[in-house]
Amino acid sequence: MACDGASHEFLERQAAILYNASKFRHHRPRPIAQIRLLSVHQSAHASDPLTGDLATRELYNPDLQYDALSYVWGDESAREPMVLNGVRTTITRNLADALRCLRSEGKARHLWADAVCINQYDANEKSSQIAIMGEIYSGAERTYIWLGRENERSDLAMDLVANITEEKMAMFDPNADEWLGVYQLLRRDWWTRLWVIQEAILSRQPIVKCGVKEAHLEKFADLYTYWDRLFYEHDSLDRFNSLNLFYKVPFRGFMSRDNKRWVGVGLNIWMVISVDGFGCRYMRDRVYGILSLAGPIAKRRVGISYARHPTTQQFAKSDRRVLQEASTVPFFELRTLTPFLMAQEHNTPMLHLPSWCSDWLSPGTMTAIDYDGAAFPMGHFNESNSIPGPWRMHKDRYKSASPMTAVRSAGWRARTKSEAKGPNAKLKDPRQNYDAFLFSHDLEVIAVRGYIVDIVDFVGVTPWVEVGVTLEEQQESKRERARQVRKAVQGWEQLVAGGKASIYDKTIGGRKEAFWRTLIANREFDMEDKNGDINPSIPSHDFEQYFDAWMGRGPLADDENAFRNYSRPAIFRCTRRALITTEKGYFGLAPALGTQAATQVGDMVCILRGALMPCILRPSPGTNCCTFQGITYVHGIVGGEYLRQVKIEDLQEFWIK
Repeated sequence: MACDGASHEFLERQAAILYNASKFRHHRPRPIAQIRLLSVHQSAHASDPLTGDLATRELYNPDLQYDALSYVWGDESAREPMVLNGVRTTITRNLADALRCLRSEGKARHLWADAVCINQYDANEKSSQIAIMGEIYSGAERTYIWLGRENERSDLAMDLVANITEEKMAMFDPNADEWLGVYQLLRRDWWTRLWVIQEAILSRQPIVKCGVKEAHLEKFADLYTYWDRLFYEHDSLDRFNSLNLFYKVPFRGFMSRDNKRWVGVGLNIWMVISVDGFGCRYMRDRVYGILSLAGPIAKRRVGISYARHPTTQQFAKSDRRVLQEASTVPFFELRTLTPFLMAQEHNTPMLHLPSWCSDWLSPGTMTAIDYDGAAFPMGHFNESNSIPGPWRMHKDRYKSASPMTAVRSAGWRARTKSEAKGPNAKLKDPRQNYDAFLFSHDLEVIAVRGYIVDIVDFVGVTPWVEVGVTLEEQQESKRERARQVRKAVQGWEQLVAGGKASIYDKTIGGRKEAFWRTLIANREFDMEDKNGDINPSIPSHDFEQYFDAWMGRGPLADDENAFRNYSRPAIFRCTRRALITTEKGYFGLAPALGTQAATQVGDMVCILRGALMPCILRPSPGTNCCTFQGITYVHGIVGGEYLRQVKIEDLQEFWIK
């Protein structure tokens, strides 16, 4: 019998009774990791009510054997009754379906399922259990991935996936029931839930189940590998596009037989590859859901907490604070300012995070500049010592700065001893044992050092064209974007050709060469090295003829294949970027979003210590602080040219909020 819409008060009362008998024991000086395991009682009929027992076990017991369940909770108002340890409670219908299926197959003994094995009404228990979820899934013998009940095509689809080969993939028929079934399987909610990333990757044996049918997750990885390999073949494109199996399936990025190679990498990597496209209940889960996959620094610096204020029922630690903590992690992992590459070039409106924080909602919205600039070194600059050596953050200056109220009252957070001894630390030279950055204790401000190169005096936004849904719409939007970017470039070329003097006027190629090199960030496109890796190279002077051809000039103007050598990288790198010029006459590509420029006239072009690329900073009126607007390419300074001629007295501190 269904038990829809059970009240929160009823469930909380039943939880207090149920879990009181199986509280986790804590030992000093630290708690022993304990989990509950569920054993579902066998039944003669599939429709019989669900009953079972919960028992507490030591997670690190070498003799412990259990399976885990990975599933989507589904509609929490649609619930069914279950009796656990003699106590009547309710569980979501999707979990009930999974347990009935496993019960009928004799696979529901010694099972871990979060909704019943964690007391969801005890915030402290929930926080501590989520902190060890990675170990729970990696310790399970098998993890059953429950996609849901079967339908009229799912059995055919599961059989196809379980026996997939490249030959069968090549025979793909978008009108066949089995392939339509595969398409429907990949639209199940499980593939879009953020928590399943760690559950699948950390599991020893992830088994995908839809109804009674099952297939190893590796077979879905094979399916994606074959699909990706065949998708762009000329004779397959139209056929595969008519039923694009993996379109908007965020989990496709993890469909690989060797996906465990990502475990333990920096949180900065997971921020980029995992957040976009996945859903979760709370904003903090965007961090917590991938924390088990990250390295030790992330686990140490981000505290998991679901505790709430007793009166307001708001989280004691706000989502904003969680994202701030997580955004500091890549700085300590890399010990450089490289994480600025992932900073928000538009802010998360609901949270109003500091501008230096990572974009946890849509990290993939900006196109990469794809330029490995010369880093402003962490310690000394070069062997000739023509530019200043290492420097120490002046903490007293922060405390005495009257506009910096939060900083003055809170002080600054430095590296811990363990972080200072990390694998990237260069401690043999005592001159380099300094922080490249400092955070205020409230994590509102990051303090860095660097130079102001120049001030922006013109911003030209690259027109943005929305991407279509169908193949025809996508192709048309691609053509329209090419037309709009070319039109904008023609206008910019006229602007930079005249007017004020430019710093490039004394160079061999003049401002024209500086202009066309700026639009492609001085890099050719998709140049493969001998190992097959993409390794963009600096274009030769002859590359200018392709720019002229794209502008409709010269002998190659009618040769589309010729000017595409230039137009492809130019359109790619100008997308969601704006052309800027500066007071000294520099040209650059700076952040923009849609039709709005994230860069404005009066912004500062800066080079920061430990950063790979120059950035745009905006002074905050009435304070000594500034905001981070994004990274930028500025022709003539990204290769270290500017640093070779700066003066030590020009070195400044920047307080980015």
